[in-house]
Amino acid sequence: MKSTISEKASIRDALQELKRTGLGLTCIVDSFDVVTGVVSDGDIRRVLLKNNDLDVSISSIMNSDFIYAKENETRQDLMKKFDMRVKVLPILDGRSHLITMAQSLGPIPFQKASYIRARAPGRISIAGGGTDFTNYFINNEGCGLAISIAKFAHATLRPRLDREVNIYSGDFNETLHYDSFEQIDCDKKLPLITTGIKLLKPNFGFDLEVGSDFPPGSGLGGSASILTAMAGVFAEAKGDKMSKQQIAEFAFQVERLELGISGGWQDQYATVYGGLNYLEFSSSQNEVMPIRLEIDAMRELEERLILCYTGQRHRGGKVQNRNIKQGNVRTLEVRSELKEIVKKVKIALLNGDIIKFAELLTQTWHLKKLENPDTTGPEIDEIFSLALKNGALGGRLLGTGGGGFFIFVSDICRRFELINTLEEAGYKTENVKLNSQGLVTWTV
Repeated sequence: MKSTISEKASIRDALQELKRTGLGLTCIVDSFDVVTGVVSDGDIRRVLLKNNDLDVSISSIMNSDFIYAKENETRQDLMKKFDMRVKVLPILDGRSHLITMAQSLGPIPFQKASYIRARAPGRISIAGGGTDFTNYFINNEGCGLAISIAKFAHATLRPRLDREVNIYSGDFNETLHYDSFEQIDCDKKLPLITTGIKLLKPNFGFDLEVGSDFPPGSGLGGSASILTAMAGVFAEAKGDKMSKQQIAEFAFQVERLELGISGGWQDQYATVYGGLNYLEFSSSQNEVMPIRLEIDAMRELEERLILCYTGQRHRGGKVQNRNIKQGNVRTLEVRSELKEIVKKVKIALLNGDIIKFAELLTQTWHLKKLENPDTTGPEIDEIFSLALKNGALGGRLLGTGGGGFFIFVSDICRRFELINTLEEAGYKTENVKLNSQGLVTWTV
């Protein structure tokens, strides 16, 4: 419970506030809501015995040297202060704003703040993208290969004692504030985050910070990673036991069903489970089957893979989805070929055949362009051609096309030639470190 009155209030106002709360103590605040003192019912009684004027300013009798607690104090710290004959203890935040008022006779509501953290990896879609669209696999079945990388979406959650909600997105440098969960507006800024929070239904106030190691629209499955990290911290805070399947389904629900963002199911499973996974999609069941590569094969894959950022955001998959709805024959043919490539890629990786793997990546890229010419453009084609001439054995544009990251497989002795050429042309390159854990959460 909170109890505050303005410095400009009278003793009469203070008496009314004390009667309302029954706490026996109220905090005095200035125009910035900073607590400057307290007044108890005993303070007022002593004044009234000397002076019957109830219209005297409360600031003239307030106690500026009062006992209080900061928000990061331990339960033990609070108990020591209550042991000093304190019955009501104001708890203040770092700005000296009142959070709550703890009562010695009841349960102590405040303990040291805990920060719940989570990270969920981005992913490289190796093959099969598009066959994970519901409109496709409901009749044709789909499959895909995806591998998670050590580039993460991060979430940090700090539960609050009050109902206040503060959200910060590092990706968009945007801050949102609400007086309570019920006030969250999903139609305004940061719809992905706010819609996710609405579905998770936290029963407490909180501060939430989210952000990613990679830019929005990069083709690395960032939206799914953000939602997965959020689900992780809120599930931990609420004590919910959400399975990996449930978290993946939550992310899908937000993106596809609530916000209508076109796409498939691959990203959600990839970020939750982590590692290299073979995925199957059908009307009856979606299955995630981990693939275990030899350690040398994993190391070689890391050494050969290079990310290259085009400097542009990728486009969504609305065209692809529309083609399926309309029964586009070319789209159906392309996706049938993509499914066959998935099987070949799996074999190549298990055999440690990097050259074959690179060739198959290039085939998937050509097929995606055949399905939808809008996935590329003159600059995109120029980057790909430049890479192939200077040390790349193959590669593809990640995501749905139009921008984002390329993934290239370098020749065994031309890795740095490829990197230097792309960098000199003005494109940012990054090494790839694979991730095997998927979503992880912890508390500090």
